[in-house]
Amino acid sequence: MFFAVFLFLLILYAVTWTNYQRTQEFFIREGQEVQGKVVSLAGDGRSGRRAINHPVIEFTDINGVLRSFESMYDTPFRVGDIVSVLYLSDSPETAIAKDGGADVYNITSFNIRLVATLFAAFLFWCAVFYEPPRKRK
Repeated sequence: MFFAVFLFLLILYAVTWTNYQRTQEFFIREGQEVQGKVVSLAGDGRSGRRAINHPVIEFTDINGVLRSFESMYDTPFRVGDIVSVLYLSDSPETAIAKDGGADVYNITSFNIRLVATLFAAFLFWCAVFYEPPRKRK
């Protein structure tokens, strides 16, 4: 039973990771690269431990239209930072931040969440299915 749960989680991780990698590779291969500027940080409203801030980045596409997007990741960017932006020319509202360590940071953040999820699943399995060995008489 444990092996089946572990195998399922491993396959889920592989599929998720492959999709993430393909998206990154697609943007790098097909995207137009321009410079953008972090204009604000959209917080999650939490206070206390650590608020999560998603940068709002403005950039001008190759047609001269000013565009903006909010990154879905908590990155180390600060307001005023100049960042490289990759966007799709046939869909300029679809963009990602490229530099500033964001890609590495996103991958690291993703992996930390994954390991925590796997560990929580293991603890859940132990709590539900584990039976201690019975004493022999």
